[in-house]
Amino acid sequence: SRIANSIELLSDPSLGQDAVQFMTMVAWGIKSATEDNPYFVESEGDDSKYYQLIRGSNGEYYSELAAPEAAGKEPNQVQREALEPLGWIMPNEDSPNYHREYAADADRYDIAADAAKGWFSAFN
Repeated sequence: SRIANSIELLSDPSLGQDAVQFMTMVAWGIKSATEDNPYFVESEGDDSKYYQLIRGSNGEYYSELAAPEAAGKEPNQVQREALEPLGWIMPNEDSPNYHREYAADADRYDIAADAAKGWFSAFN
């Protein structure tokens, strides 16, 4: 839920209000994501930092954070060590990015909170 995830993000000093705002923005954007039109967030001034969410043909969600491998660069071990314990799957044959998958009935605030934790762990 929005409130439970907000409290969790606010209780972590490395996340805080910025992560709550990111979560809220992503949760809103998830509503409009489709298979052909993903929801996309890009870091201002640095297009190598992005988040995207695609809605699959069966309603499932594919959530991705930019990984250096997607741009043909070497893996970033610091990012990997930060994201893997949070449940993010490392780049592989399914995706060149860090990624997670969610069922069609997943709560969009849970997806968005995971995205916020991943974003602030990988890019800050």
